[in-house]
Amino acid sequence: MERSQVMDDENKKLLFEEYQLIRETAIHFDKILLDIRKGAVTIAFIIFGLVVETFRVKSVLCGLKPIDLAIAFTLIEFLMVLIFFYLERHYRIYLLKITQLAAEYEDRLGLSKDGDMGMDGVSRCLNRVHDEKMDLWSRIAHFNIFTSLMAMGLLAFSILWEFKIDVLSFEEILFYSFIVFIILFFGFVVYGLRNIKKQKDGEDILHDDFIVYLFSMVVFVIFPYILFFLFSYDFASSFSLALLISIIFFIFFGLSKKRIEEGILKSLIIFHVVSTYLFSWDNIPGSDSERLLRYLRDDHNIGWTESAGISKSDDGKTISIFKDRNSAEIMIDENEEKATLKISDDVRTHDLTVKKKNGKLNIHNY
Repeated sequence: MERSQVMDDENKKLLFEEYQLIRETAIHFDKILLDIRKGAVTIAFIIFGLVVETFRVKSVLCGLKPIDLAIAFTLIEFLMVLIFFYLERHYRIYLLKITQLAAEYEDRLGLSKDGDMGMDGVSRCLNRVHDEKMDLWSRIAHFNIFTSLMAMGLLAFSILWEFKIDVLSFEEILFYSFIVFIILFFGFVVYGLRNIKKQKDGEDILHDDFIVYLFSMVVFVIFPYILFFLFSYDFASSFSLALLISIIFFIFFGLSKKRIEEGILKSLIIFHVVSTYLFSWDNIPGSDSERLLRYLRDDHNIGWTESAGISKSDDGKTISIFKDRNSAEIMIDENEEKATLKISDDVRTHDLTVKKKNGKLNIHNY
């Protein structure tokens, strides 16, 4: 009985130490999130300060004008905030998973609201702060702190270009800038509210539509100047057409986003498979023997490849893999363009592609 009690105490102590480690990790991630947000705001306003300072510069390198440098700074600000946005998002998702795990430990140790202490543990509190249970205005602020900074960068970019093209009056610049301001901030606020609703409905926060909103806004801001310079449209027509294109892009991309992502992912997988060779014919037997055995084991579910023997025929056209009564052969054709795999207990043959690189014959799946 005493031994059992000692073991229970040791298990509880170990459980508590695990909980402490997980809780400290959650608190550390929370601090990282705060630092990311502070860093994003600080860097954004430093860059905006540099944008203002550029107009006090009389000359810029490479024959550029101060306004060109200011435009470059606004692009840097936009990209920096975008990086911070995805960095914060990455950490927040992991923080939620860690706090959920820590909350389970709190329940088991009696540290939660239903336990002996009669209050919520720190992990559950952190989960509320960063999850959909935060109050409405906190959620709006959370989603829009980065989008507002990005919108400010795009707005500054648009205003600077309106001055740069030097065909608009000051009143026209104010008018177009106001429209850009309304569309940018309204669009990103709508994104935030829709994302909050999706969270409340229990949808996966990993798959939101931010990229759709972002690309549409970028198209709307950049296209007027592309149309103005490349197609010599007047600015009013360029602006109106860019707005129309961005709306069409938003609708099309929003409806096709999932299919586009799946297509891109499939293309990347195919590219990886095609670009990665299975083994080099010249290095069998030799340094690529393990790659060959791993290919047979992983791609063809051949379990007997462990410690299998490998040999190559005298003419170098056939590789044999064997162990006990099991065997497989890979034969290369005369033109050294195709190879064929035959497995002893499989009536089918498997075609492989041969590609020559740096004087060596590399074997690929496709």
